[in-house]
Amino acid sequence: AGLPGTGKTTLIHTLASKFKKGIACIDFSHEKMTDDRLKYAVQKLKDDEFLVLEDIDSTFAKKRDTRNTHVTFSGLLNVLDGIVKKQALVVFMTTNFLKNIDDVALNRRVDFYMKFDTITPEQVREMFTRFFPTQDADAFCKRVKGLKMTPCVLQKFFIRRLRVENVIEEVTALVQMC
Repeated sequence: AGLPGTGKTTLIHTLASKFKKGIACIDFSHEKMTDDRLKYAVQKLKDDEFLVLEDIDSTFAKKRDTRNTHVTFSGLLNVLDGIVKKQALVVFMTTNFLKNIDDVALNRRVDFYMKFDTITPEQVREMFTRFFPTQDADAFCKRVKGLKMTPCVLQKFFIRRLRVENVIEEVTALVQMC
């Protein structure tokens, strides 16, 4: 769970690469997606695939109502741990708003939670050094100290300035991006 741009999807891609797994995504908003189609899709997953349910909070809210989907909350729960559950299936659910997800679904069906947050000063230093190994990381870190940003925002800032000789002079643009 975490803000957009904090690395949730990137982590899933990294793990899939590390473990040589494919990634299968279910689009709950597709007009033909129903409980039966969800069950069929999950049963057809290969053993070398992770299942990713992105932005699950936008599909199922605390009151178990469905938003923009024909999949019921019960249908989802049956896929996760009911009679139709596929053994050894690794499921990743991402959300920008953990508090919006039904507690019953989380407490009994999620094995591990990870919170993604804004970037830490140590991460800023490491990213800066990777992008600009010949520039002054200490000076840059001092200029952006206290600035709340996601890794995605910082990466975009760096990529747009790969040919800049002194990135520190561009910090005002980073402040505007945040």
